Amino acid sequence: MPGEANDVRGLNALPLNLPPGSELYADAGYTDYNIEDDVEETSKFSLKVMRKKNSNRKDLPWNQYVKQHIRHYIETVFSGITCAFPKFIHAVT
Repeated sequence: MPGEANDVRGLNALPLNLPPGSELYADAGYTDYNIEDDVEETSKFSLKVMRKKNSNRKDLPWNQYVKQHIRHYIETVFSGITCAFPKFIHAVT
């Protein structure tokens, strides 16, 4: 997706062919209540979106904890992957 596209537009472009019972965890940038409702009604997987503080749909405390725990694990894995990347690329013409 182009840089100016928001995260929800990228979510719409993904082919979500997931097995039944799957859970797709997303950060707060993917908050779109219409997509969440459509996925819940038409698919057999659930979309678990982190909620912002001013969200219209509040999470129950245990759902919030599970989402934060999964998110922390994902961020740790990405941090481990990106630590092997160079900090900068020295480019010369």
